[in-house]
Amino acid sequence: MFWDDFDPQQHLEDRADLDFAIHNFFEWIVFDFVIDPENNKTLIELYMEQNTKLTQEQHKVLNMMKNACISLYEVQEVFPEKGLLLKDLLMGGEFDVKEKLATRSVKKWDIFGTRLLLIDGQYIMSGAVYPYSIGRKNEIIDNLHDEYNSFMKEFPDTTMDEFLKDNGDLFMSYWYEPLLHPPALLSLKNTSGEPLLFSKAIFEIYNRDAVLTGLTTIKGFEQNQDDFAWFDNKNEDGGAIVLGKVEIQGDKLILECTSKERLMRGKNLILYALKDAVVHKTDTFQEPMRAIKACKEKSPQAAENDLPMEIQQRLYS
Repeated sequence: MFWDDFDPQQHLEDRADLDFAIHNFFEWIVFDFVIDPENNKTLIELYMEQNTKLTQEQHKVLNMMKNACISLYEVQEVFPEKGLLLKDLLMGGEFDVKEKLATRSVKKWDIFGTRLLLIDGQYIMSGAVYPYSIGRKNEIIDNLHDEYNSFMKEFPDTTMDEFLKDNGDLFMSYWYEPLLHPPALLSLKNTSGEPLLFSKAIFEIYNRDAVLTGLTTIKGFEQNQDDFAWFDNKNEDGGAIVLGKVEIQGDKLILECTSKERLMRGKNLILYALKDAVVHKTDTFQEPMRAIKACKEKSPQAAENDLPMEIQQRLYS
């Protein structure tokens, strides 16, 4: 029932991923699965009935576990080595969660399914986590609401938390869906709607001072500590799409973009503004699949830094 058509042994080659999925399975068995259908009781409820010597505090915690459901959360803030501020995307509310380990890998706006428990006045995560790519946020929310509406037709008095308690296995199906049906990476497009292609133009610098001065005159180029970011026109909210970045490495100026079209625009802007200060030497291009494969061979941090945000948000990891 939990795995449906998904075979974890077949699709999860990495031992850590397999252990992660099995942990989620056992928590579902303990917290949510009705193991005694005749009396509609979960394993926790049976355990409480058979252990009459439980202390008041133990009984309180087990009651909380018995009633807790998995929901979909979005990271609002990360407090390194301390915790997370999570927003419940299904039932509303924000929760200050004590969680040290996750702060080392989770980023703002990440989404995942988990179960929160209030212990001694502090919210903690139960242990099960179902991470999803940011780009699937609306899809998962819409699917869960559709499932809830269908459930309500048969059980009209059911609240959202009751529905989630009875259907916690849905979070696993959303988790393994991209593994069973991988997205067509080669059809990815950047935020301008152009085919995604990691593109790089390399220029040779003849006058470094003129280059640094000239780059600041190009519309949309903004200097950071170590490079220049190239932004599109700002929208009504003051935000703007990042079209590329420019780095100076020794006697080389390097423009990086996520499409051939952007690279051509950027090259023309640079050659016009810098004129005799640089000479264009060559262009290089890399397909997304090759870039992803190369990043997987590096450390997780290096892979995160190498892939543009436009593709990071479309990948499931």
